[in-house]
Amino acid sequence: MARSTQLRIVWDGPLESLSQHRVSLSAFGEPLYLLLAAAKRIASNMVSEALEPANVGRLAKEAHQLDIEIGSVIGNSGGVATVMTFQADNAQQPLFNDLTENVGIVLLDAIDAERQGILKHASVRHYLQSLPTLLTHQTYVLHENGREIKRLDFGSMHLPEMPPELPYVVEIIGRVIGVGFDPGRSEVRFKAKEEQVTVPATPVQVQKALDYRSAEVRALILRHGPFKSRLLKLEDATLPRTRGDRETYIFKKWDGLLQRLAQ
Repeated sequence: MARSTQLRIVWDGPLESLSQHRVSLSAFGEPLYLLLAAAKRIASNMVSEALEPANVGRLAKEAHQLDIEIGSVIGNSGGVATVMTFQADNAQQPLFNDLTENVGIVLLDAIDAERQGILKHASVRHYLQSLPTLLTHQTYVLHENGREIKRLDFGSMHLPEMPPELPYVVEIIGRVIGVGFDPGRSEVRFKAKEEQVTVPATPVQVQKALDYRSAEVRALILRHGPFKSRLLKLEDATLPRTRGDRETYIFKKWDGLLQRLAQ
């Protein structure tokens, strides 16, 4: 049994395709895909809360049955008339009777919050971030055969600014399985127990990694976000951790500064 709710989306702005009452796949292909992903994530949360939690990060299997189908391009503007559909395997489950309508309401509520800078739903935020920056106005109308359920109209957006991710240090124990040299990328590749790690390194660190290629090593790595990292320290994992005398280290490194401060 199929259940459906209509969603009308109109985008306005100085884009050539919109001025010709067309929807460019180059401009709106990714946003439409992300809009569907956001709707499925919302549906998954609803189903999981009502029935059984899905595995972390995975969609509830019922959420895969939700779709957004483009019925037509709106002729007198730049937008699409879509239908949110849900192909229900279990026609007797009352939860699914109004699923598309409930998903549409939560979707529009999240769009309204995110466009005002209020953190509400990450998947919806990704959709809004992917839209062309030239858009000046957006309209969303959720309806069912002429019965308007919810309408959303807005112009400029002020999307939430996420706090910067702080760098952090990780330690891995494994073996050196490869290195990179100049004129290419200077790096060291490690094989740990459950992962393989490639990290940028200095030429001195690369040489040290070669010296340790037959031994198990302990590597200290600084990571900043999912794509930035660098090797801080590399040592033989079979040896005790090196711990210098703190007092000697501090006074040796900062002796000149401490003397000037004491004057």
